[in-house]
Amino acid sequence: MNFFSGRVYRLNYRNRKSKHKKLVSNTIKSANWEDVQDNIRKKVLVKYPKVKISRKSKVTSVSKRVKFYAPTSINYYSKKEFEITNKFIIDIRDCALKGYKVFIDFSRTKKISAAAMLSFLAEVDVLIKKSQHGTHTISFSHPKEEKIESILVQVGFYDLLKKNKRETKSYDDVTFWKYTSGICSEPLLAKEMIVEIKKELEKVATRKLYRGFIEAMSNSVEHAYLDDNEHSEEEKTAKWWTFAGIKDNQLTIVICDKGVGIPATLPRTQGVSTLKSLLFKIGVKSIHNVKDSAYIKASTSLFETRTGERNRGKGLNDIKSVIDSIGEGFMGIFSNNGRYIYKGETGKLKEVLMDHKSSVNGTIIEWVIPC
Repeated sequence: MNFFSGRVYRLNYRNRKSKHKKLVSNTIKSANWEDVQDNIRKKVLVKYPKVKISRKSKVTSVSKRVKFYAPTSINYYSKKEFEITNKFIIDIRDCALKGYKVFIDFSRTKKISAAAMLSFLAEVDVLIKKSQHGTHTISFSHPKEEKIESILVQVGFYDLLKKNKRETKSYDDVTFWKYTSGICSEPLLAKEMIVEIKKELEKVATRKLYRGFIEAMSNSVEHAYLDDNEHSEEEKTAKWWTFAGIKDNQLTIVICDKGVGIPATLPRTQGVSTLKSLLFKIGVKSIHNVKDSAYIKASTSLFETRTGERNRGKGLNDIKSVIDSIGEGFMGIFSNNGRYIYKGETGKLKEVLMDHKSSVNGTIIEWVIPC
């Protein structure tokens, strides 16, 4: 190879390398994880064109684990960040359920919020029970941000994946979070954290709020995994997960399940006539093409469950009535593609319905109440 042809070769190589580097960078942001891995494979072939890479597994031939970058903000409260966070969680689930191992890089993460973190934690818990690799299914890097690492330690993410913990700085807005979970057949009231919450609520005489809290959990037991073929108690994947804490005279509770969602269970548990009546009350005139957010709103006005027992379905109503009576507080529900917000402000109530492009694959109920 003479000087001129060698220079042309190097220029072509740099151009091809630059092209595939941009392609990988762009697909990481928007494309399916399999397309990302395919472009990484092509990038390798630019430098090593004679390397034989098995076509049977375009993922594991490049690396033993599929690498995912956690979003800068793991957050469900912004519509844009919701879609980014949810895509990240969905891609990890899809990858793990296809039998691959996953590596999560938290180096870019600067913010984690409660609802999104609980949904993510629940998803990881389910995946390591379903995968043949068990706790080896998912591994991750220590975050660069110390506060992010402190959050992951506090909520049990390190314990769940059996990763060695390092000493981290204590943050007041992190350490107040308490986490627990349980399978559906476990007695809800036996959980130590729930007992502590009951004690705090009894101090401020908010019985309705405590009843609403227990009812929301009971619904996870009774309804969430109804006719669900993907989760079971035998696998310990038919579960509920919760964060709770009391700080600055405010009680915050977040409950999550990975069941079929309120929009799927409501039509089954209520029947056509009751469902029509519920939807008519909130301004929906047809039961066809009803948005998920409308189903969620309808569920908050239930007074009975499918068991026919009075007051068993009043949990969410109880929480709304507490917000009504004190004029403060917040209740938010994510279920499948829908989101419903009921917020108390001084002298007025704010109710918001919205629908997202992707699903949380289950239900997340969150409320904040002064105590």
